[in-house]
Amino acid sequence: MPVKSIFNYVYKVNKDVSSNYNPKSEQEEDFFCDKLNPLAEFAYRFNAYSKLLIQQIKKGIPLFEIIRYRFPFLLPDNQRPAMLSIEFTNTCNLKCKYCANRLNVLKKGYMSSDIFSKIIYELNEKKVNRIHIVGNGEQTLHPDFFNYISELKKAAKYVDIVTNGQWNNNIADSMIKAKLDRIDISVDVGGKEHYEAVKEGAVYDKLISNLSYLYKIKKEYSPSTLIIIRLMLKPSKKELLGSELKFWKQYCDSVMIAPLCRFSHQEKHIDYD
Repeated sequence: MPVKSIFNYVYKVNKDVSSNYNPKSEQEEDFFCDKLNPLAEFAYRFNAYSKLLIQQIKKGIPLFEIIRYRFPFLLPDNQRPAMLSIEFTNTCNLKCKYCANRLNVLKKGYMSSDIFSKIIYELNEKKVNRIHIVGNGEQTLHPDFFNYISELKKAAKYVDIVTNGQWNNNIADSMIKAKLDRIDISVDVGGKEHYEAVKEGAVYDKLISNLSYLYKIKKEYSPSTLIIIRLMLKPSKKELLGSELKFWKQYCDSVMIAPLCRFSHQEKHIDYD
């Protein structure tokens, strides 16, 4: 796709997130859903990325660190990492059909307080600016979750987390009280029936209730926190994307499309469901 056409398409896609997803050609659709193409990723996450860029700069994250994280081979190596990912636990309260966690390849467990204390010490020594709480499990299940995120917020300028949203309200309170900078919640395109079928153990109504409560208290007590909904997109659900973008926007600051795989018209015979 020519560069001019790409940027016209980026503008069209992001001009109104509530509009229907309606690519005009197979070439446009394949570009938009190409998970391996950095420019495509920029296109379908433009709204979220622009808000995150402004937020991170306001939080004091140097621009070169933001660029280095996204494009690590464009800039010289630095003495400290642009971002550190931390996994509190690999246990999970769901069994998502596309997640490796359900295979139980690794022994389940929780990060010990000794390991966490060493991480805090190293963070203070190296002055890492950004912390990403994520892993092969649901990080909010750790018994010391609130203490851990509170300590990380003291040690770094920017702390974010990825979660499935299937928690009790005290978890939402904890994340807002700790003033996490960004909270990502993973949601599947397809509605209640599909969501509960794909995410075994999840309750759709509980997700909606949690998101409503989280967004409400965020606006009241921690306005600078960004709530991002990650829309997990399967090839078979592409036609629903427009309506889903419109629906989920009411529960967050931005919706971020997350294709589960690179898919194209040459792969229509594959059953991803």
